Amino acid sequence: MSTFYGWLSVDPPLLLHTSNDKLFQYLPEQPLARIQVYPWHHSADEIYAFHEHDRRHRPHDRLYHCVNTAETCAALRARGVDVEFVTPNAFLDERRYRVLGEAARPVQAVYNGRMNPFKRHWLAREIRSLMIIGGVYAPDDTWEYFDEVRGVLPYAWFTHAENHLFRTPDEVTELLNHARIGLCLSACEGAMYAATEYLLCGLPVVSTASLGGRDSWFEPEYTRIVEDTPEAVAAAVDELDALKIPPEDVRSATLRRMAEQRERYFSLGRKIYRDLGVNRDFVSDFHRHFENKLGDWRATEELMRFYDDKRQAIRAANGPKSIDSPGPLLH
Repeated sequence: MSTFYGWLSVDPPLLLHTSNDKLFQYLPEQPLARIQVYPWHHSADEIYAFHEHDRRHRPHDRLYHCVNTAETCAALRARGVDVEFVTPNAFLDERRYRVLGEAARPVQAVYNGRMNPFKRHWLAREIRSLMIIGGVYAPDDTWEYFDEVRGVLPYAWFTHAENHLFRTPDEVTELLNHARIGLCLSACEGAMYAATEYLLCGLPVVSTASLGGRDSWFEPEYTRIVEDTPEAVAAAVDELDALKIPPEDVRSATLRRMAEQRERYFSLGRKIYRDLGVNRDFVSDFHRHFENKLGDWRATEELMRFYDDKRQAIRAANGPKSIDSPGPLLH
């Protein structure tokens, strides 16, 4: 069983993680501060149920939430939950996803998505020039669906058709800079990292209507939300392509949105530090040790080994007494 998590601070312990019942058996007995994030769409009622469940299992912890829509945030605050409207996309490393100068963009549209039916690749079948990034990674991705997509989109360039290795952010950035428009075709997921990766690389976006929060990153100047038909998707791709929107304009507007979301996260972080009595500046900690996404999917049973490794790294770098004083922010 894997869980997305990152240790944001070693002393005092501050953990960012997704919801997972298995997590509790691996947490230490000592009280923790925890920020729960949501890579998939959940209603305010569902998140409140998660909150109450976690409080029953760990009543001594301080629990906070970062959710994917302003409406969900408002509904949870009304029920007394410590929550902020910050999608996981706010923690993409903008230094890694970028516009690569005057790179040629010969492909009209790109879709970066897992090989899973919820991604609805078939909606791209009317696009005349198409790149598909993505392979079989998650447990519910299948080679059967990959073969089905290749049959529906026989003319597309499949980056994982021969080499199924996971692509690094730098490799994804290079691929995205070959395309002019990004596609978001699922009806429901989370805030969809790929949506913001497109924008940071300067690609306007064509999206279907969706649940999960990705639309919080969209502006009408460089995005279109269309009906769930291949014809509507292709027409919007053609429209945005014809506008020839400068990639740096798309990126700059996205960085402004990212700054807004991060400021809300900083507000939450300052509150957490006050609650814990930490005499450090949360924003300085963030910028000093920022890493892409603030964590990763890891085996849940490795949670405390990963924490202990970080403690040892601090001890080795700063001396044996460094653990006894407030430690730096670490992922």
